[in-house]
Amino acid sequence: MTDLNLWKEAPLPATLKKIGLLNGIIWTLRLESARAFYLYLAPAPLGALAFSLNSPGEEYPEDTDHLGTYTEVLKGLALKKCVFRKETSVVSLYFSEGFILHLHCAGAHATLIDKFGHILVSSSKRLQAGEDYTPPPDRSSAYEWRELAPEEMKREGEAHELNALRSLLEKNLRKELDREERKLAKVKEDLEKAGRHEHYLTLGELLKINYHLMTPRRESIMVKNVFLPDEPEIEIKLLKDKSPAENIGHYFKLAEKAKNGLELLKKRAEECAAEAAETKRLIEGLNAFSIPEMKKILLSLEGKKPVKQKPPGLSKKAAPSSRYKIYSCRSSDGFTIIIGRSAKDNDYVTVKLANGNDGWLHVRDYPGSHAIIRAEKKREISMTAWREAAEMCAALSQAPDLALVDVIYTYKKYVTKPRHAKAGSVLVAGGKNIVVRKDQKQNKLWRESHFSQEGDNPAD
Repeated sequence: MTDLNLWKEAPLPATLKKIGLLNGIIWTLRLESARAFYLYLAPAPLGALAFSLNSPGEEYPEDTDHLGTYTEVLKGLALKKCVFRKETSVVSLYFSEGFILHLHCAGAHATLIDKFGHILVSSSKRLQAGEDYTPPPDRSSAYEWRELAPEEMKREGEAHELNALRSLLEKNLRKELDREERKLAKVKEDLEKAGRHEHYLTLGELLKINYHLMTPRRESIMVKNVFLPDEPEIEIKLLKDKSPAENIGHYFKLAEKAKNGLELLKKRAEECAAEAAETKRLIEGLNAFSIPEMKKILLSLEGKKPVKQKPPGLSKKAAPSSRYKIYSCRSSDGFTIIIGRSAKDNDYVTVKLANGNDGWLHVRDYPGSHAIIRAEKKREISMTAWREAAEMCAALSQAPDLALVDVIYTYKKYVTKPRHAKAGSVLVAGGKNIVVRKDQKQNKLWRESHFSQEGDNPAD
């Protein structure tokens, strides 16, 4: 066990203010005491530590993933000791009341345990809430840890993010190029067919001349090409279930269709070729792009993804209650709470049922239900209603049972559904966090006493 010597300058005990991520790889912990101190931890492959009195300023990150939950639980508790275990690549923060926050640098995740050594919450899927905490294996031979100045740490983090973004962008660009080249090949194939409109017209005229040869159920006929008398006879395919007049009309329609589509296909071929050329240019210039430029390109690629066709379903006239399953209940102080049960139910609740001033909730970091709280005239939504709705969201989510769960809550007017986004996906502008414990057993008892109905009349 090795103490992190740089912490000798920090006056402990101190209060943890915030945990966040910088450049997508470096954790930053901010303490409030006589002054603010910052600890920077870069997981593998950087394997570096830095301690600083300087803040990254406007680049200081917001809480992400489970980090907001840890901050909420540890808020107000005294940080008494910080220990870096080099052999396991773990930084352990010891707080009052027996809480310990382990930051696993090699795996880039965090685990909060209580004074009995039980896991309260972990961002690692392999560590479940309620289990006994087991330290990771010895990693001293795998990683060479070093101490860096904060400025150097920031540069290393930016370089790592640059390489990671470049790799991701190249992968997506090559997939896009493959899609564009297949699209171009298909357009060229259609263009080749369209160029045969004169041929189809000739076949239709020859069938008119040889009308008498088209007997029922024939699949083809051999005729002399009167327009090219020196050429050998040609075979004309027939639609055996069609009449002679219909076969003649079939070839004239093919000729007309090919002629009309020729110019359009030429234009589409040029556009497809230009798109493929632009994508190739981007691949060749990858090393010259900055992080913001690569993020902008990735965003544009997202917008170019083909929209999947909706599977055939019930007609639009089908009653909503026959298509959606939702929970509807009342909070302890009388507010109506409505909750979806699947991704498409969440869309129905959020997009169709909710009004702008209704409350809206969803568990952060886990798949789960959307919930709304019906707004009432001259009455603000109470914290009791917010909390009870949050507890239901947690109970109906895929978070581990008994885990502390972050639930984001805001008003529906700050929630939007992007065009072509998959079911259950929304964008939230702002919002606050409320931390609740997922307790399925306790919540089931609460639901049994509070549910007014299930599914059929959600707007009640």
